Amino acid sequence: VKAETNNYIDQLSREIAKIRNKAILTLMLEHDLELNQVMEITLSDIDVHNKRITIKPAMASMPGYAKISHGTAAALANYLRVRSPSKEKKLFLSEGNSTMSSSLARAIEQKIFS
Repeated sequence: VKAETNNYIDQLSREIAKIRNKAILTLMLEHDLELNQVMEITLSDIDVHNKRITIKPAMASMPGYAKISHGTAAALANYLRVRSPSKEKKLFLSEGNSTMSSSLARAIEQKIFS
């Protein structure tokens, strides 16, 4: 039973990672964002009511806003349904429910674009 439980947990973790990675990819492609910009997005940057997201620029200047496309809204909604509750403010978390390290983010980027 323990092996079955561990197998189920591993499978669930992989599915959650796929959903998270799809949301990251959707933000990058549909909104022409760099990975570091996506990793800086916090839960409070998402404005569901006005259907927009606050984007911190790659260079030091004022943050901008982007209208959330239907594809982005769907990808984010799917991710937020499976995102574990956490005190972390960053939108995208690692499997340990902590802020994603830059090395993990780069590994995800390489996996997505390879």
